[in-house]
Amino acid sequence: MLGGCSAVLGIEDLHPPTIHGAVRDLAGGTVSKVSIVLFRDPEGAGSDSTRIDAATTDGQGRFELPISAALPLDGYLDLDDAPFVRTFSHLTQPVVDHADFDVEVFTLTAAGLAALASGAQVTQDPARSVVIARIVDMDGGVLVGAIVHAEVGTSATPVSKICYTNSLTNFPCATGATGPDGLAWLFDVPETKSLKITAVSAEGQPQVLVFRVIAAPSLVFTQVPPGS
Repeated sequence: MLGGCSAVLGIEDLHPPTIHGAVRDLAGGTVSKVSIVLFRDPEGAGSDSTRIDAATTDGQGRFELPISAALPLDGYLDLDDAPFVRTFSHLTQPVVDHADFDVEVFTLTAAGLAALASGAQVTQDPARSVVIARIVDMDGGVLVGAIVHAEVGTSATPVSKICYTNSLTNFPCATGATGPDGLAWLFDVPETKSLKITAVSAEGQPQVLVFRVIAAPSLVFTQVPPGS
């Protein structure tokens, strides 16, 4: 009977969309036996995020999250497990029906985060966050040559240090504009209900993302697409 149902419905109808993920240390290596939680992004101002599911990484840092929640699902992954800095990684695309996809979550220890800031010659308050923003075009490809600005809160306080990936080291802090990885590195970001990131393309077209920095200190990864 089950085989007959599969033939009628299709095997995919019996298979929930699944996030296949891996957690890596930004300094190199896998991160095993840590807990990672999937949350749905809040739908409106003042709303709380909704916890969807959780998983623990295996010995190779891998995890799987089958999704049974209402779709589509815009969300983020939250790693809050010592000795690593709390890490938030926003999904690069919504979870939709019959669509498995792979994600990589990068994290650091507190010492690693301090070393990152020191290598970038940045003064980083240990109680504040580092936000890594990937600037993308309408097709999801990286946007090279974008200049990024950011402001915090209703007072629109500028983020003091924003830089780009150094092509020689693959870490910050290069000046100018986004390189081949499309990344902008925002240092010394406080916990806030409103971090506004504006990326201006080489053609002068702006794209803006506003979101919460839920907790500090933390390491936050997000994507800044057009029309966000």
